[in-house]
Amino acid sequence: MKFLFIVVTFLCLTLFRPLLLFTYPILVFLFFLLLRLRLNKTVGLACLAIIVAGTISMIIEGFFVYNLVFSLYLIITTLLFATAKPVQRDRFQDKAYFNSFIKIFSYFLVVVNISAAIYAVLVLATADYPEDVFTGLYGKGGFGSHSLSVINFLMATYYFFEKKYKNFAFFFVCGILGFYGQGLFIYVIAFGLVILPYLLKNVATTLKIVFIAVSFFSVVYLINPANFKYIRVNIAYAELIFEEYDYEYEIEKMKDHRRTYIPRYITFLDGSRRLFFSDAKVFFLGTSPGTYNSRVAFYLNGDFIQNKTYKKLFNYQTEYHHDYVLPILNRKYLANTMWNDGTRNQPFSSLVSVLLEYGFIFGSIILFLFFSSIRRVRKATSRRESSNFVKFIFYYCLILFLFQYYLEVIEIVFPMLLMVKLIEVDLLNAKSNQDAPTLES
Repeated sequence: MKFLFIVVTFLCLTLFRPLLLFTYPILVFLFFLLLRLRLNKTVGLACLAIIVAGTISMIIEGFFVYNLVFSLYLIITTLLFATAKPVQRDRFQDKAYFNSFIKIFSYFLVVVNISAAIYAVLVLATADYPEDVFTGLYGKGGFGSHSLSVINFLMATYYFFEKKYKNFAFFFVCGILGFYGQGLFIYVIAFGLVILPYLLKNVATTLKIVFIAVSFFSVVYLINPANFKYIRVNIAYAELIFEEYDYEYEIEKMKDHRRTYIPRYITFLDGSRRLFFSDAKVFFLGTSPGTYNSRVAFYLNGDFIQNKTYKKLFNYQTEYHHDYVLPILNRKYLANTMWNDGTRNQPFSSLVSVLLEYGFIFGSIILFLFFSSIRRVRKATSRRESSNFVKFIFYYCLILFLFQYYLEVIEIVFPMLLMVKLIEVDLLNAKSNQDAPTLES
């Protein structure tokens, strides 16, 4: 099992992350075998219904087969792993799989963070326009330092609840160094939702945390005030929606590849709302899997990936993607307008993609199955530290999925689900061990 943990850790935390795209179902299958996971029949039928409905929607839209297969490949694999339940074991009842995985993952992440820091120093000393530099062994693929920040914040939270505050501080600072403003915002909200009840009961602790936070951000401001200026500018742009926002005008400017100041993410949400509630086919069956704003839709739209051979093989755009999503983020716009591809202008959201691509009914089923599986483990966990950590993962995933398409980013969603699954397995093993007959009995 440790070898499998090492393999998963290596693939999730290094520049070899793209290999997860091909090994993901194999790794999930191995965990099914080794952890003795079983699939609920109801979940199996739900997945079958999702596949059938997605296929019908795909046929109606014009046979976007590659989009369908790729999307189902990612979504169904994740659903099967998330919802699977361990069965009682007769052997290895004393194993603590979660702790074993956390140790391996933590040690490896420390090495990756050190390499990222070294790489960042070298780049900052030599590059004229450094960007996305806190990567090192993690590599720049995908979201680069941003997704590394997500993982660092995750591990920081685990060590916070375990009262290992030095470890928490290390991983939290490494998360900050990824300069993922939206990710920090998401983290603070998710973390705050978990500890808020505790803080309300402990005023002294609350004041200490506020003092530490103010001191920390004051130091950050003294070191790099440009980041705070960037945040103020973005807030000012967002406030424009209350003064001069018009959807048709904004989308026309985008089609002309002109710069817009109102965050394009807001325009994207508005357009998605209009489409969802005005088109009965989209509302009930979706635009068809992998064809709206999902990671799959972007990877197969002939614009996102720049490899010429790849573009010739995969150039699939539904009318919905072309009209509602592509004008918001495309290569021509980015080439004309530098430094305007930040998260405020990205039409990414797993919550939107699932509902728009699979329809209200089946999209809701996907989201319900995913989040209810995490909630099930949290409710079964009596140990407060573990319960809080699982609760944090629930909120963290929910908010991350609102602002990015992380449901389809395997190196993010897979280790989170694996941690939850290992906690569930350890709970069952511990219960089996307690229920095992003794000589006295």
